Amino acid sequence: MTMANSSFNVDVTKDLNRALSHTSQQVPQGSGLTRGGGEQGDKSGTQNATVFGSDSSTGNQLTGYFYDLKQTNDKKPTGMDLATYYETLKDYLHRSWDDSFFDRYYKSKSPLYADRIAISTRNSADAPKAFHLETEVQGGLWVIHYHAKVIPPAGRDYHFIGFADNVIVVRINGINVLDGSFCPTPLIDKSSVHEKLHWMFPSYIAAANNGMTANLKIGPSFHVDDGAAVDLDVLIGDDGGGCNFFLMIKSDDKAYDTLPDGTPKVPFFQLGEGASPTFKDDEEHPPFSTTPEPWKTAPSN
Repeated sequence: MTMANSSFNVDVTKDLNRALSHTSQQVPQGSGLTRGGGEQGDKSGTQNATVFGSDSSTGNQLTGYFYDLKQTNDKKPTGMDLATYYETLKDYLHRSWDDSFFDRYYKSKSPLYADRIAISTRNSADAPKAFHLETEVQGGLWVIHYHAKVIPPAGRDYHFIGFADNVIVVRINGINVLDGSFCPTPLIDKSSVHEKLHWMFPSYIAAANNGMTANLKIGPSFHVDDGAAVDLDVLIGDDGGGCNFFLMIKSDDKAYDTLPDGTPKVPFFQLGEGASPTFKDDEEHPPFSTTPEPWKTAPSN
């Protein structure tokens, strides 16, 4: 069954071509600033610029809050372990990303503001440090929920492409459109949200086992009309040790360069008109296009 309106629909299974409709508004596009990739570059007017975001906002960014699942909101141990961490995230996603689900856990008092998710491998403790929580939170068993109401560069069909060690899940207007997580079992049951592309992170190939292969993942197509504002949610998280997070986007009506294995080189999803991300020579990252296709955030009413 297909349902659609003039603003948004999403193909949530490849074979059945199911679609979602959601009312959205027509709003003018704003302006923004973005820099950096593996490391955040200079951001005029921002403070504490890190790969996870900055303390101050340009007004055209994702807003992210940090949750430490290892301790309660009054800093008592929760007994969280690896298996429980992933079951907790599955439960959260099953409950439609209701953040009240995380009320019992320790939350950052202030958000960070990010214009893209392009985070090369680093220590898991870098995330709480970015939120100024290094004296209160250890690395591992945490999540960050980013949100913004966003407008596409043009009305067309899109796919999100991504990978994370360990967690990255993306939702558009309440519909999950990508699970690029590297974890024991998919966080979302629908296979259409975590279809594998051929390209795999080289450093993970020898370590892959029990079905955990570090391929780039692609989600189902979704359509957004020109000028339509839609809700975007991105959940990232890590279970400890090293972590990385990458989120890119593909337009169905554009031709992209491809690798010999057929993997398309598409741009990172970004908000604002900045340059594409840059990485140091020793920073592993997926193949990507250096031609940005920037989205915008919807102006506040």
